[in-house]
Amino acid sequence: SIELTSVIKSVSEDERIVSGPVLIPDTVDLQNDMISADEIQKAAHGFMKDFQQINILHSSNYDEFANDIVPVESVVLKNDIDFYGNGEVLKKGTWILDVFVGNDEVWGLIKDGKIRAYSIEGEGERVLV
Repeated sequence: SIELTSVIKSVSEDERIVSGPVLIPDTVDLQNDMISADEIQKAAHGFMKDFQQINILHSSNYDEFANDIVPVESVVLKNDIDFYGNGEVLKKGTWILDVFVGNDEVWGLIKDGKIRAYSIEGEGERVLV
């Protein structure tokens, strides 16, 4: 089991949508792992095709804690780009996810800065490089 974390870059108060990179290619994460752009694309496409559920704080109790939290936009960047217009260029192959947060409790945690990032869970094989 692998967990990777990326910081949320944008919060729309009016729309209750958070946006940020889920995975950034060839970048060491908090667990000292890296993932290639090809593997990120597979993960992003698999998530949208087969899963599309958001767990909060790795809770397996989806119905209660993650109720009304829905992915609304997903993109894997085709070029290096200043995606958010803030001067930070994100790498080609970065997976960006926008999520609608209709759950008031979770929205409060985001606004209070207690939830500040996406963290993925998944199966993978660690390979020494």
